[in-house]
Amino acid sequence: MGLPLPFYKSFAKQLVRARRGEAAPFFATFFITGQCNLRCDNCFFYREYELDPYEVELPVALEVADQLGRAGVALCFLAGGEPLMHPHALEIAQGLTAAGVVPGLFTNGFPVTARNARAITETFGRLVVSIDGNEAGNDRVRGAGSYARSTSAVGLLRAADPEGPVLVKCILSRNNYEDLDGFVENMLAAGASQVSIQLDSYVDNLPPASAAGDIVRLLRRVRAADPGALFEDDEQITLAETFLTTRTAPPCTPEQLGQIAIYPDLRVSGCCQCDQPLGDLKHETLEAALARPLVRSGACHGSCRTDYQLIDSLTRGGLADLVREGRNGLRRLRGKR
Repeated sequence: MGLPLPFYKSFAKQLVRARRGEAAPFFATFFITGQCNLRCDNCFFYREYELDPYEVELPVALEVADQLGRAGVALCFLAGGEPLMHPHALEIAQGLTAAGVVPGLFTNGFPVTARNARAITETFGRLVVSIDGNEAGNDRVRGAGSYARSTSAVGLLRAADPEGPVLVKCILSRNNYEDLDGFVENMLAAGASQVSIQLDSYVDNLPPASAAGDIVRLLRRVRAADPGALFEDDEQITLAETFLTTRTAPPCTPEQLGQIAIYPDLRVSGCCQCDQPLGDLKHETLEAALARPLVRSGACHGSCRTDYQLIDSLTRGGLADLVREGRNGLRRLRGKR
């Protein structure tokens, strides 16, 4: 389940640049549209863009893709809103590929059909479907009937590519934390390759501190039964327990700019959660924006740690695949001698 080879080429270049002290983001989130068919109670995005749902025009999006490639970004997730509501989402992803950037997709799954599932799996190197718990909890957060639609999308994507990675991402909040029993197992049965369970970024929307023990025990039980089923590792579960009980997240700590976010109105920030300003691609290039010092927030809720762990996980998994393939290749060569 490793990433395509261009990811590793870009990643290696960015590591060299980072060691020189340069801004070298290897991960980006490109919000290509403010449109969304859902109104999830844990989402800030539709509230900001509902009255004026910006949508990045195709020529502009392709130019951004080209700039991301020149900046050395290795992996870029298209997001929204619901990115598949953008009429040119697949073309934008193809533009990223042409620029040497691996395209990923964050989706609620509603636009996925039997007719377009194969095109989606063939276009994107990484797929993430948002499902916030079992049916009762998810539908409280994301709307009636959304669990069935999103779970069906996971199955369609799995059928289109039986070996492809389909991650289900669950945001745990005060509205769904009681509907987790069997959730990971249900998602794996639906076709997910792995499940991520993250805490809501905002303290006011967190599960109660009194529930921390039950939540952590459930996550550890899942990991013990199947270590590969849950994306979060033991360290991240411990961090989640601390966040739940103290209601305080560690401040933003990475010394280098590892990720960026680009919004539909072309603002650029250093984090898709904290909105640390970097620049505006309407008036300058990404190169110019990245040259500007990043002022990190001391009040950061720390959720961007998840993004770094995501990249770390994908990198380790992909490198393991490359090593395995290299060994197999050597065996084949030796067999021919």
